[in-house]
Amino acid sequence: MSGIEFVVFVLMFVGSGAVFLAIGLALLFWMRRFLRTAVRTPAKVVGYEVRSRRSGGGSLGGAGAFQHAKVEFEDLNGRKRCVTMNTGSTSRPHPQGAQVDLLYNPDNPEEAQIESFLNQWLFPLAAIGVGGVLLIIGLVATGVRGCSSTESAAELKRQGSQQLRATPGASSPPAASPGKSGE
Repeated sequence: MSGIEFVVFVLMFVGSGAVFLAIGLALLFWMRRFLRTAVRTPAKVVGYEVRSRRSGGGSLGGAGAFQHAKVEFEDLNGRKRCVTMNTGSTSRPHPQGAQVDLLYNPDNPEEAQIESFLNQWLFPLAAIGVGGVLLIIGLVATGVRGCSSTESAAELKRQGSQQLRATPGASSPPAASPGKSGE
């Protein structure tokens, strides 16, 4: 692999890793902030809204669609609310009529999530994990290339000094000109 190809290789891994890591940390920060202010309340799954994937090309209800739970709950003011979750899945993880724990922002009750490890932590932790792995691959590749470059430099230095010793007169200082010493 040439020097330029290696630099591009390392930059792809380190750059991608840094982007994933930054996204994961931003999601983690946002989730922690949300959880600090969120109110937990019981909610009831009243149905599902089917949303097709933008790039999936599938028909509604097929493999190209996501099921977004609609939940009904009572906010701190006693007002009944019905909210459709922003995250969805290809299956229906909660049957219609199921009781779930809901976390919602009291200042904006439309900002709500069904409480579960996957809803709160899957994306931040996955992005941080992918970013970390890509960064490590890039940094290890740099270290491996650095070691091989150091070994190559040591080998070149050794070969150079062997060639220098093999050249007659290369290691002795230049001789003084006759007739110019102390006249």
